[in-house]
Amino acid sequence: MKSFKYLVLFLAFAVSCDVDDDGQVSVPVDPVNENNSVQAQINGSDFASTDSNTFAQITNESSLRIVGREGLSYVEILIEGYTGTGLYSLEAGDPTISLDANYVITSNEGAPDRTWDIISDDSSQGQVTITEASETSVAGTFSFTLFNESEDSTLVFSNGTMTVEVQ
Repeated sequence: MKSFKYLVLFLAFAVSCDVDDDGQVSVPVDPVNENNSVQAQINGSDFASTDSNTFAQITNESSLRIVGREGLSYVEILIEGYTGTGLYSLEAGDPTISLDANYVITSNEGAPDRTWDIISDDSSQGQVTITEASETSVAGTFSFTLFNESEDSTLVFSNGTMTVEVQ
């Protein structure tokens, strides 16, 4: 009976594989939903959110919130005064537009979360460019610097891209 189970498992695996014209076997991998991702370099290290934990919300018709989670950490971008495609910058000086971002590493053992934020003085730099916007999705690029004052540490987000479905 035990060998029958192994035979069934082997056959299921073999049937799910594909052999290309060169005779190479490829094993199927769950596809990344390119319509729902937030990716960036954080101090040079890769951050890539998973599909099920990535979303955007538009509230009050002028607020856009984007969240991308990877494991115990997540990045959140909030644009107040959102009007669709365009550049949203900390340096713009437009009082009707507010850009905020934070990065949080949650604790699974009761310790406090570690949080990095944009500082409201002139030391923060950053921007979000929305290149595509509809009622169902938002896409664009971003870069910014976040601070954790209690740890006196800085995170630099660069090469950020997002393609996110609106909930």
